[in-house]
Amino acid sequence: MGQGAVEGAQERGSDEEDDGEDFDPGEVEKRLYVQEPEFGSMLTVMAREGNSLSSVIRNAWDDRPLRSMVKKDPLQSTNSHVTIVGHVTKEELLKHLTESKLGYGIANRFLFMMVSRSKQLPYGGEQNLFTKAFIKRLKAAIKFAKTHRRVDFCKEPEEEYDGISAYDYWGDVYGELSEDRQFLLGSIISRAESQVRRIATLYAVLDKSEVVRMAHLEAALAVWAYAEDSANLLFGDKTGYRQVDDVLRVIRAHGGDGCRKTKIHETLGNNVLVRRIDQILEDLEKAGGIYREREDGEGKRGGRAELWFPVTG
Repeated sequence: MGQGAVEGAQERGSDEEDDGEDFDPGEVEKRLYVQEPEFGSMLTVMAREGNSLSSVIRNAWDDRPLRSMVKKDPLQSTNSHVTIVGHVTKEELLKHLTESKLGYGIANRFLFMMVSRSKQLPYGGEQNLFTKAFIKRLKAAIKFAKTHRRVDFCKEPEEEYDGISAYDYWGDVYGELSEDRQFLLGSIISRAESQVRRIATLYAVLDKSEVVRMAHLEAALAVWAYAEDSANLLFGDKTGYRQVDDVLRVIRAHGGDGCRKTKIHETLGNNVLVRRIDQILEDLEKAGGIYREREDGEGKRGGRAELWFPVTG
């Protein structure tokens, strides 16, 4: 599958390879659009040992050369533009994005958008979505985008935004976007600033603007806010590791009453070693997900037992 992705985005011609008779200059743009109706299958493939697809996706997002090191037919693509749109249910997604290999290495390259059907359309929806006017504007934007340029933030104050410039506003929101978050959710939204910057640039280019203005930046922030809310609904209470999530689930079930370590062990069916639970509790406490207090009264051995509580809010 990694081989196929590189092949789809690789160089398909050059002036040296073709004397110009049938050469289409557009082909050197090496654009690849992938629509995966069963995104869970792609995640399964990426989790396999030795599969190169996850590496290809990471390199594509980071704008690095794409390589598929197959001995008989190695491929390479540079300056590629790859877009992947995947469809998956919440249950299927959570089934695969649990271990660090996927959750911490791939997921932050994607925008997660939770969607649901809002109405029934037995005879289909609007048929003419791509009007002539829309296509004309899109062609003009594509022509504008073909000129290589740096798209910076506009430094000029904009009256309709109370005299704030996109440059200054970006400086204000950057800190919050780049703030560290804990657990699996934190890793999945860890490229927030990069995602927003790219979306804002796309809006600017579609608007045929040589700079990112406030309207472009606000639109990008709105898209990201929806993506972050979606990710929070999907992964907000997950760490990405089954045993750790099980321990958290038990502690959260007891809420404000607190939970003893012995109760955690009993609930998990004595399938997790005590020393492993100790390590999990220590890691969760350091991460700020739980905290401990001493129980009132005396325990069986004369001391006060520890109670574990979830950090809320």
